[in-house]
Amino acid sequence: MISNGNEAGEELHEIASYLLMAVVAVHIVGVVWYSLRHKENITSSMITGCKEASPDDAIRSSRPIVGIVFLLLISFLTVRLFQNYDRASGTTTFPGLGITIPLGESEGSEGGGGDDND
Repeated sequence: MISNGNEAGEELHEIASYLLMAVVAVHIVGVVWYSLRHKENITSSMITGCKEASPDDAIRSSRPIVGIVFLLLISFLTVRLFQNYDRASGTTTFPGLGITIPLGESEGSEGGGGDDND
């Protein structure tokens, strides 16, 4: 959308960038607050994956089968979205639902209907 000169796309991108920065800032503040309040360095456990706790607090199962099924489902949907892409109309169809999703401006809408001598 941005490469086609779409002003709304540029605005949406800018807003999304600021929202992402805000989420990152809130996350960092939350980690610092939790670490100070509970006197526990959770940053190291995020990096190493290990945390000192009682055996009762341990994760019972990582459920790798569920993760693999989820990964396969997302991969399938992604491939189908690419396969359903119609370059002429600039749309794709969501697999199984038949919902058409516009992915930018179509070929016929370039120039925005204005004067070609801009």
